[in-house]
Amino acid sequence: MSYEDEELIPVYYIKRFHFCPRTVYFEAVLGYKEYKKEYMVKGEEEHEKEERKMERRKNVFPYSNVEIIQSWNNLNLTSERLGIYGKVDSIVKTRKGTFLIERKNSYGYKRPNREHLYQAVAYAMLAEDNLNIKIDFIKIHYLKNNKIFTIKVNKDLRNHVIWTIEKIKEIIDKAYLYPFMKKPYCEGCGFADICKNFR
Repeated sequence: MSYEDEELIPVYYIKRFHFCPRTVYFEAVLGYKEYKKEYMVKGEEEHEKEERKMERRKNVFPYSNVEIIQSWNNLNLTSERLGIYGKVDSIVKTRKGTFLIERKNSYGYKRPNREHLYQAVAYAMLAEDNLNIKIDFIKIHYLKNNKIFTIKVNKDLRNHVIWTIEKIKEIIDKAYLYPFMKKPYCEGCGFADICKNFR
């Protein structure tokens, strides 16, 4: 599945947009690929380890002792209604609600990063479109310090995801490059070298 074939955008563009919208332009419009720095590769390895742990625990929700009624893992999903596609880590249905789990190999602080939050909400909406279920909560698990946030999925979050998708489509359709704004994490970005040529 690709944007070129189906005119759908990958959900990770939502994370990219809220991290820095210029990165969407570099990949979707110009065709550049993000340079994977060492910490990114290690992050992918840790993510895969957590997925394997999740699959082994069939009976109990790993973030509590609540029994699992039903679970879904590693789902490749598309939604023409939303115009997105992506891979959902895990969804767990319990008697306390249905949770979408998103794992990040980074540190969690006082609140989840907004790019991670909106990416997770988009995955929840994608799952709802495909599985005919309602996602009640998102759990974002920061693996580096085992910080876990539980967020109730509400109308405002859903609407902001839809707004973000529209903005991403504008970048792609109009080949629009957002102005450069210096941010603390610029040097660690996988598009840093490309970005320097477009300021």
